[in-house]
Amino acid sequence: MRQVAKMVAKSRIWVFAGGFHRIVFLSVCLSVCLEAALAQGSDAGKVYLDQKELEVKWIAGNASLNDANCGSLDGCKAANCSRVRCYPVSGGAPLQCAPAENQFYGLCTSGGCKDQIQVDYSRSYVNLPAPASTKLSAEVARDICLQRMLDSTFQTLSVPSNYSEFFFGSTSGAFRQFPGREQNETQCTSYEPRLRPWYLNGVSVSKDVKILVDVARSMEQPVTVDYNRPPSSTYLDVAKDITLGLLNAFSPQDYVEVISFDSVTVSSLGGSFLVNSSYDYFNPSGHSELAALVTDVNNLVASSVPAALSNLNGAILKAASSFNQLKSLKVIIVLSNGLFVVNSTTFPSIALQSNKAKLMVYKLPTNDDGGDTFLLKTSFQKDICSVQGSFKSLDALATANPLYSMRSYFTYLARIQLSAVGGNVTWSNTYPSVSQNQTSLSPTYPAFGSDGVLIGVVGSDVVIDKLDEPLRTLVLQDFSRRNRGTLQAPANISMTCDYQTTPANVVCPTSTPPSSSAICPRNDTSSTLAERTCCGTCGPSSGSSGKSGLAAGAIAGISIAAVVPVVTAVCTICAIRWWRRRRPGQEDQGDDPVFPGDD
Repeated sequence: MRQVAKMVAKSRIWVFAGGFHRIVFLSVCLSVCLEAALAQGSDAGKVYLDQKELEVKWIAGNASLNDANCGSLDGCKAANCSRVRCYPVSGGAPLQCAPAENQFYGLCTSGGCKDQIQVDYSRSYVNLPAPASTKLSAEVARDICLQRMLDSTFQTLSVPSNYSEFFFGSTSGAFRQFPGREQNETQCTSYEPRLRPWYLNGVSVSKDVKILVDVARSMEQPVTVDYNRPPSSTYLDVAKDITLGLLNAFSPQDYVEVISFDSVTVSSLGGSFLVNSSYDYFNPSGHSELAALVTDVNNLVASSVPAALSNLNGAILKAASSFNQLKSLKVIIVLSNGLFVVNSTTFPSIALQSNKAKLMVYKLPTNDDGGDTFLLKTSFQKDICSVQGSFKSLDALATANPLYSMRSYFTYLARIQLSAVGGNVTWSNTYPSVSQNQTSLSPTYPAFGSDGVLIGVVGSDVVIDKLDEPLRTLVLQDFSRRNRGTLQAPANISMTCDYQTTPANVVCPTSTPPSSSAICPRNDTSSTLAERTCCGTCGPSSGSSGKSGLAAGAIAGISIAAVVPVVTAVCTICAIRWWRRRRPGQEDQGDDPVFPGDD
């Protein structure tokens, strides 16, 4: 009880201030307590799923707090490094056997060992974004360092007596999972959390996206040294890399079209493509139905038309006129070096407004913009803001991580998605788990930094087949009423102008930038994956709890039982806070829980 109360107090997930919020807070408290008091066997499925939703919200709230804790960067050294799932490290805390399916490894097959695996409850393990490299980019090292503080939250929610997997996928591609567990080299180096269904369901609604790629002669110029790319790389190469990255990040029932443009021609690369559900999540090379589009993007070349400013307005008009008239979020993405005609007279504001399309222009920084990096000497800012669009000058170095460089686009999607579900948790559709050879469901919730930009998505694995009856049936019945999968966009979409006019702020400017010391070096060259993974007679028992892993049937009972102290703690805190506020002349002391979305 004390531990759970401490967990609730420390989580800091919602801020309540003012009379209205206090009334809402008390109402929520009473509602939760009444629901818990009335919950009988038929409500067990709802209670179980409610608990899972609350857990991912807690983690997301703490991830947001961690992102602002710049001191974590200064203290991120080899002595407190994070373990990579496929970098064996000798020593460390004793491992424990947990009831997790491990047949995916094909290593532990005898006796009961196939239903157990050794895990590390002392810390989470990380995956590096594909293709994995020990030379970390600045954004990956930063995310690894800041979010290692999630371990205390993970340890509160997942304990040996109640095995649960939690994970955080950052916008940089770094992935953190608790409890820590080993993974084979192939899975470890190819895993891309930002393309997994749980991540995509947590940041997006059904959408129709047009990607406009500038192919004018100026786009074939070599990039500046700021990009840290091979000398032969061009601005068009950068635009193509970003486009190909985005094509992998669509969900079933999305529409996508790529349009190239120069000073004379505006051409669609095969029209609009419908993304289907056949995507092989274990082979992140793309959707098969987009193969022709991927080939066309790879084959894009700069225009042979003599150097001239591109006809951006013509490209936007073509895109805005070709949207499918469906209940989808409509977005136009522009990738250009900024050398295009700016003409307010021909700017297609009516076409954009009538389609309620969000225009997002991304400029690749060059040395040829006449010192006007943000096009402030033109009327472009007025044009963009007239349709509540956005303009960003990309970080040259960050374009090597295409999805990260486009995080403002994913932030917009995540905000729309949260609006569609009223700020609640979204559940993924069923999907094949990477960590277990099982079909999983995941409650997901996005986390945002202090600047409002998306920093990642929190999720947890719910393996339905491991739940005993009648809980399994009750969970599935209640699950049908939850927000899940790719949702429709809300009828009313709020858009505001977001035009960058100054260089982007450096996150934690006074902190020491983290380096590759953020991850623990591989120093175990003698043990095998089976020895580090298998329990019982399949592997060494030293440092392992052997048969201490819970049977699958016990998970359900403990999960339901765990709700009781959680709800009790919430009710107690609610009552105390209400009583304090009723006492005249006395201010409430102590920290309030902080929940995302109440800012």
